[in-house]
Amino acid sequence: MCKRGGLLITYQYVEHRALITDADCDSWQCPECQERLKDYWLLHAQHGASLFLGRGVKLFFATITSHENTRTFSQGASIFPDAWGKLHKRLNRTSDICEYLLIPEHHKDGRLHMHAVWTFPVDTRWLKDNGRECGFGFMNQIGRKHHRDECVESVADVGRYVSKELSKQLGDNVPKRFHRIRRSAHWEKLPLPDSESSAYDWQYIGSNGKQEMVIEECQRLHLQMVDIRTGELFDAVDLGTITLSDHVNAMTL
Repeated sequence: MCKRGGLLITYQYVEHRALITDADCDSWQCPECQERLKDYWLLHAQHGASLFLGRGVKLFFATITSHENTRTFSQGASIFPDAWGKLHKRLNRTSDICEYLLIPEHHKDGRLHMHAVWTFPVDTRWLKDNGRECGFGFMNQIGRKHHRDECVESVADVGRYVSKELSKQLGDNVPKRFHRIRRSAHWEKLPLPDSESSAYDWQYIGSNGKQEMVIEECQRLHLQMVDIRTGELFDAVDLGTITLSDHVNAMTL
């Protein structure tokens, strides 16, 4: 469970309780959230692929390399927005359905490579020439290694491909706000689960001052603070400089 993202609380005045749970920080640098995000994006990729393939839309794997003049991941990341913008415009002219997922890789040579699942019906020669002209490297390919210019045959193939790429670490020199995964606007989103807790009006607790206000509110209204995961009283969490249990104990003396 993520310990960096603060808390979520919802008040249930009729039941005389406040339900509390941990919020996720949603950072790829957080070990707990990283595993959850990997699972989410794997399901996201498979869900979209299933809908496309079910409608008869062809999908393709693609690898795009950084220009050889870039020596580091950061250098590749700095030229990526401009180069991808140019290549994306060209790709859009090849198909009426223009959807993609992009997953970056910190290659063993130190450079940025980009792996994709997309609907653009181009071959390896097209991607080599156009990728180069747009600012990428030349060693680009449609299809997996040893499967040049292949079409995606199944959702399972997409799952294995995406899982493999997401399992690779980007290292410590990733530029700030660099996206771990990118998708087109209409790649089908994974539906949110329909659960009782999703209907609650959750409020975020992210600062010590706000924690104190929440505790005082619960004390004033005689609301029990309950951990929604266990059903037990929620009286021991540390968000950095204070713990809820210290304040609850102090206020009950």
